[in-house]
Amino acid sequence: MESRKIITAIFSNSMQLLSRFTKECFKELKDAAKNDPARLEDQEYLNELNQTLEEKSSYLIVRKDKELIYIGEDASISLLTQLPSYGDTVKDEDAGTYIDGDEQVLIKQIDFQFQDGSDGSAFIVTILEETVPEVKKLLIDVLISILLILVLTATMLTIWMYTSMINPIKKLQTAAQNIKDGNLDFSVESDSRDEIGELCRSFEEMRLRLKDNAEEKIEGEKRKQDAHQQYCT
Repeated sequence: MESRKIITAIFSNSMQLLSRFTKECFKELKDAAKNDPARLEDQEYLNELNQTLEEKSSYLIVRKDKELIYIGEDASISLLTQLPSYGDTVKDEDAGTYIDGDEQVLIKQIDFQFQDGSDGSAFIVTILEETVPEVKKLLIDVLISILLILVLTATMLTIWMYTSMINPIKKLQTAAQNIKDGNLDFSVESDSRDEIGELCRSFEEMRLRLKDNAEEKIEGEKRKQDAHQQYCT
């Protein structure tokens, strides 16, 4: 189920896919902003969260009123001046805001209130130049998985067709050739309950009748010979 969601995200909304890399960090940051905003002024906590984000080609920025009190990575001046204003949070939190400047980034924003009543905004900045190769690799992995599934499905269908149709038909062909050659000492067996299985059972019944007729004919000829010999003697 999860893989199906990833495939849908790849083709329908690449930005939402990119935001999945920081989904857990975003959730943690949102909980902290709501329940304990003082932690967003704790440099040790912010450093720990930023280290986690660095593993996902992202970093953290925290703004208090107009002042940037934490910047997790050397960011360009153009990016810092283009940060969304307080209250500009996009409705779809999973999508974020795309900014195309000196560096292309995806920004996810959380607005909150500090304990002293100041407006606060926390930003998770994802560097697209570093994450796009990861998305491409994920896309390749997904496509390879789909291809393997298709190959496996085709193989299973081929095996099923061979065992349920082609193999019984070959048995019928062999049986017809045996009858043509006058050989009735064989059997046509099939456990299948479909049309092919019914045909095999009908063929077996015909073989048995032919064999019985042949045996009766031989027995009749033998009785005639025995009667003729007795008459001659």
